[in-house]
Amino acid sequence: MASVFRKQFTQAIPRTAELFVDKDGIEYAKLKPSRSGKSKKSRIVRVIVGQDGSKRVSVMSGKFVAKFRDHTGVLREVPAGQSDESAAMAKLNEIVRE
Repeated sequence: MASVFRKQFTQAIPRTAELFVDKDGIEYAKLKPSRSGKSKKSRIVRVIVGQDGSKRVSVMSGKFVAKFRDHTGVLREVPAGQSDESAAMAKLNEIVRE
């Protein structure tokens, strides 16, 4: 079964981020929008501890990834290059047809 999804990854906490803790004791960071980005809104993301013990933020990629099995049965993940899910599904259908 083919699908599209956004990858989740971690990155270092930006210097401009504001850290805060909610009532349950979970730490979050408020990320300000980048100057070159389309979005003008701040994002709130969870802060986690990396493997090296440093604090990091867990974020989702901006573009979708297509996941499918090729004609030999091997599971493949290919960047769809789309930030819209319906456009990414169209790209996935095109890849699968080839």
